[in-house]
Amino acid sequence: MRWARWLRRRDRAGRVSAIGAETPELVAVAPDGRRWERAAAVNRALVEVGGPWGVVGRAYGVPPLRWLEDAVYGWVARHRARLARFWGDPPEL
Repeated sequence: MRWARWLRRRDRAGRVSAIGAETPELVAVAPDGRRWERAAAVNRALVEVGGPWGVVGRAYGVPPLRWLEDAVYGWVARHRARLARFWGDPPEL
């Protein structure tokens, strides 16, 4: 939920929609059907928002950064319920 609110505030062009899903994993889907999952989806959303966030999102294409982001995303996903108390949002089930 926090990520969706953050994204909406920065997406002035309205290019990205955050909707509920059956899974806690993040998935991005382009109008042409291309899909990105997990950390790749986060970065794809940043590219769509553009500006400096687009630069950050494109950095995911650099293998060492991509590997690190994938590892961090996996760790956060596994500990989402415990981390929610620090973020102030309950986990979505």
